[in-house]
Amino acid sequence: MINKRYDFITDDDYLVAKSNGIVRTTLESRVRDLGWDVDRAIAQPVQKDRIILIPDSIYTLAKENGIKRATLHDRIRQLKWDMEEAATRPIRHSLTPEKMAYIEGAKSLGVSRTLFRSRIRAGWSWEKAANTPKMERGKYDRSQMKN
Repeated sequence: MINKRYDFITDDDYLVAKSNGIVRTTLESRVRDLGWDVDRAIAQPVQKDRIILIPDSIYTLAKENGIKRATLHDRIRQLKWDMEEAATRPIRHSLTPEKMAYIEGAKSLGVSRTLFRSRIRAGWSWEKAANTPKMERGKYDRSQMKN
């Protein structure tokens, strides 16, 4: 039976890991957090394909095009899009101008987008969800809660 080491990382282990391109924090995380044995932790290469550096110019381009940082990251890292396309391709909105008008009307009554969506998911009509003002906490009119 092979004796595996889980408890202590020696100075030599840190040196071997460094020579294999593994930084100190990665080694410690592998052993202490992930439960890897030390020999595996110092030998297994880091997955470089997951690390994608996005230049500031791409972030700026995305911001100019109204694309949020998280959306940009998803497009590049998960969907494997080209960086420039990810920063410039418009976001598809499934909302019609009529539905957008409901959302804007709701906003004027103090109804947030989140509350509006919650009402739609609960089965409210678009018109009712938009035209029912936000109620103050503790002052609910139960008659408005029913469809």
